[in-house]
Amino acid sequence: MHRPDHKLRQRQRQSAERLARVQHLGERLLSSVHLPIDGLCGSATDMRIDWNSLPASVDPVRGGQVSTERGQRKRCQIESFRVIIDAIVGDESLHIVDFCSGSGNFSLALAALLPKCSFLLLDRNAHAIDLARQRAADAQLTNVSVTTGSVEDYVGTFDLALAMHACGK
Repeated sequence: MHRPDHKLRQRQRQSAERLARVQHLGERLLSSVHLPIDGLCGSATDMRIDWNSLPASVDPVRGGQVSTERGQRKRCQIESFRVIIDAIVGDESLHIVDFCSGSGNFSLALAALLPKCSFLLLDRNAHAIDLARQRAADAQLTNVSVTTGSVEDYVGTFDLALAMHACGK
């Protein structure tokens, strides 16, 4: 039987560990992104994604999940976030969770670009998750898993969380 003070110390230790990880990631991010606007939305040509080199099912434009106009905006979002995520990930193999992932328009491209990282796509819409699962399979992404569920019920661990569409009910 655990005493209440043991649980309190455990929560405090876990909180301190999370804070230390966030501080470490922040230091890494700030040290490698001197002008954060550089590279965002493809402003630096070396940061642009070669979309034709990726499987069509992970490309918001070629994947057929959204209109071409919306797909172009999604590409821009992905390219912008990639600059930041690359600075955080570096050479590490991180576990990344995409909360409210929908059909994976955002994180499937990142999973293709970051094969050393593992991605979990989580959404409460079972149809969207089934579509994400199929798109990941079509792209032969072995670093992606998908599950139906809500942010509030998630109890797993992660190194980096994405929540592009976690806007409520």
